[in-house]
Formats: sequence, C-alpha cells, structure tokens
Amino acid sequence: FSIPLGTDEAGNVQHFSALDFVRMLAIFALLFWGASFASKFVKGRISAIDELTVSFKALLSKILDVMLPIIALIAALQIVGFPFGTLAIFGGAVGLGIGLGMQRTVSNFFAGFTLIADKSIKPGDVIEVGGTYGWVTQMNARYVSIRTRDGTAHLIPNDLFINEGVTNWSHSDRVVRLHAPFGVSYNTQDLRGLAKRAEETALSVERVLKSPVPRCNLMEFGDNSVNFDLRFWINDAANGTSNVRSDVLLAIWDMLSEQGIEIPFPQRDLHIKSAPKALRDALENEAISPVSTPRED
Repeated sequence: FSIPLGTDEAGNVQHFSALDFVRMLAIFALLFWGASFASKFVKGRISAIDELTVSFKALLSKILDVMLPIIALIAALQIVGFPFGTLAIFGGAVGLGIGLGMQRTVSNFFAGFTLIADKSIKPGDVIEVGGTYGWVTQMNARYVSIRTRDGTAHLIPNDLFINEGVTNWSHSDRVVRLHAPFGVSYNTQDLRGLAKRAEETALSVERVLKSPVPRCNLMEFGDNSVNFDLRFWINDAANGTSNVRSDVLLAIWDMLSEQGIEIPFPQRDLHIKSAPKALRDALENEAISPVSTPRED
C-alpha cells in the first residue's frame, strides 16, 4: 500500500508507502529521544550560567522545546525520502486548519515568548492583572502562574498580559509608593503642623520606609472636609499593600483622636423658601417634633 505524492524533476511518480511511514515513525522516535536528552543536557548547562537572567534562561528553554522536535521530524522525513514539495503544500493546509482551530492557544504560546523576550514580567515579580494580585511563580507555554496572598494559584493566559493592562510592582524597583487619603474638619487649626504630624505618624508604621520620606499634601478644600493625601514608600509589596495602607490609616486615626481633630462626615444644609405658618412658628420656637407618616397596610 502506497500513496502517490507527485512527481520529481524527472517526471517519475513518487510514492509514500506504509513501510515508509513505519520507518519514519521509528526514526522520529529515535531522534526525538535523542533530542529530549540533548534538550535536558543543554538546559542544565544554561541553568548553570549565572550571567544569564531568569527570563533569558526561560526563553532559551522554550526555543529548545519547540525547535528540537521540529528538527527531529524534518530529519526523519528526509531520511525516508519524503518529498518536501508535497510536504510544503500539505503542511500549509494543515497549518491553516490548526491555526484557525487553535487560534487562542497559538496566541498564548507566542505571547509567552514576547513576555520573556521583553522582560516585562519574570518569576518573582509582584504583579496585579485582571483583579488578581500576587507574585509570579512560573512562566509556561500557555499561561503564567500567580500565587496570591491567600495561597491560591491563578493561571493567567499569556495573551492577557499583552492585551490588557498589567501593574508590575517590582518591574524596575521594588520600592513602591502608596497613598493614604484622609480628611479633617474645617475647624482644624494649623494645617501645616497637621501635615507634619501625619508624616511622622506614617514613619511609626514598621513597613514604611524612612527614605524616601513620607509626604503629606493638602489636595483640596472639599464639600465637607479639608482633604489630605499621605504618600509613603515600602519595599515589600509581595507582603501586601492594602494591609500596610490600613496600618497607616489606623495610625492616622489614633493621632487625630489624640489631637481632638474631627474627621467630618457628609452634611447638607436645607434651605426652606416657603412653609406653612404652623411650621414657621415651630421653627421659631425651636420646638420641632418628629413628623410621623401613616402606615399603609
């Protein structure tokens, strides 16, 4: 049994028999085993090179995982005499079908190469993507594994990092700045002194860095309060950001309470342009009683 695959340059019909197929599988299995052994050996040597970054080592490993099996398959086909002109036509048709059916998978695969090549994220980085906050533990062919502070592992598709915004808290520097906004009453005296005390209060929190120093800025005169924004720095975002922000805000609360400074709540002034005489008399006598409304059963 054989399949005609076309003609060669001399016009002779080329066939691919069942025996050729069996030979190709046997040769490919042998070459693939050798390629796997060579891949493990090369990966071990690459891992031992301290001068290479983690991202570059991962990139080389991915290239080996893809290229060595392809080389083994091409070599097996060449050994059994498979006509590569026919292979190009057949491969193009198969490749088109696979590309359409596995578009998302292929997109994730190449997105993984892009992430490793541009070094936008790497294992150990603290990132936030799609509402998930944690640190990168693995970068695989299709996804990036992120472990959150509650111990769960989230497998994020690679193309999500390319197509959507990603916050990398440790991309270039592990020192990051956080914000702790708060407001005080308009009756507060010495706003400059208050800002200085807020900065000193932030330094009392263990994880807040002394350099760069915290900075408390007056942001606006709001509807109900004078609003400040306390900015401070940490270098361990992997341990969480909301918890240290909470510690700073609690310290600010204690400081304001000790100073007798009011944190106002929203208020509204009601101006009545016209009212019944009975209501005006009640307002003048400051004897307003609660008004009840009848219940509807």
